[in-house]
Order: sequence, then structure tokens, then C-alpha cells
Amino acid sequence: MERNRPPAIVMKGAWLKEWGFEKDTPIAVYCENDKLTVVKQDDKKRVRRIKVYGQYCQNKPTTAIILKGKWLKKWGFEWGTSVVVRCEYGKLTITKKGAEEEDS
Repeated sequence: MERNRPPAIVMKGAWLKEWGFEKDTPIAVYCENDKLTVVKQDDKKRVRRIKVYGQYCQNKPTTAIILKGKWLKKWGFEWGTSVVVRCEYGKLTITKKGAEEEDS
């Protein structure tokens, strides 16, 4: 694993579709307090805007969200950081493991 590359968070699987994130869904990522919030983007307001990807997982089409870049490191999500993903319809909250207990 090359540590000079920017960190990445890859989420993929049928569960994304179940929570409202289908292929080509525009999304926005908000960053605050050791937490990333991914929401479906229905308006023109831009934060960090990307789309949900289509990929194959075990030879089956599925959806995927790939968050990648130096900005992840800036917000404390470096290589090897364990995270917890909380799901609501149209919203995913990604928190560093351990930090989610502080939010509860």
C-alpha cells in the first residue's frame, strides 16, 4: 500500500441503493468535527459534489461511493482510520471509530 497516495473511503454494495443512493445520484459531502456527511444533492448548492458510481462486485452490478483526496487527510481520515457508517434514507454519516460514541 503506497502511503504517498491520498487516502480513500470506498463504500459499495446493494445497501447503498436501499438507502437511496442509486447510480448517477448527485451527492454532496459535508465535513465537520471528525465527521463526513454524504447527502443526496437535490438543489444547486455545492459543497463537494460527486456522483454515485456503478461498479461490479462479485460479477453483479452494484453502486459505489468513492471518497478520495488530500481533503480526507485534512479532516483526520488518514490511511488505516477505522470508520463507522450510519445510514438514514438519502444520508450517510461517516465518523471515525471511537468518535461516534462521543456524539451519542
